[in-house]
Amino acid sequence: MGRKPGKPAARCYTVLACLVLVVSLALLGAGMASWREGIELRGAVATGYIDVAFTGCTVAGESAAPSRAGAYPDDGGKRLLIFIRDAYPGYYAHLRYRLTNLGTIPVRCAARAAQVPPGLEVEIAQPDEATYRPGESREGDLYITVGAVQEEATYDFSLVLVFTQWNAGQ
Repeated sequence: MGRKPGKPAARCYTVLACLVLVVSLALLGAGMASWREGIELRGAVATGYIDVAFTGCTVAGESAAPSRAGAYPDDGGKRLLIFIRDAYPGYYAHLRYRLTNLGTIPVRCAARAAQVPPGLEVEIAQPDEATYRPGESREGDLYITVGAVQEEATYDFSLVLVFTQWNAGQ
């Protein structure tokens, strides 16, 4: 019994066809990449934004006239400007301020006094809960006592916000 003619040639052609197909696909991929000059993937991730503001302030109590105190939000609510007009030693004012989280991320925030003139004593009572959820508001209290100052003068200072994302640093 002998070998059948043509069998080794058929195997050789099959192997050769497979190699040609693999090389062709590799060259097709390389050619496509060079024609495209690389592949770019672009994307954006948005997690929300932080926006805390003073949204109000009222005078809850004060000493007798002629002095008067008041406050109004400034810089998009990031500062609360406080003024005392016609000050005299011993004048006392109690202001109630409101902080609101206008953003979409829970935050921890507090108010701090800035640029307090000499002769004024300022005490800040922060709201009880330190974390503000989106849309949540809380009230705090500001107590001002006038000491040794020039009478009938005007005194200005501000409260500023100090805030961070609620889980920062954990």
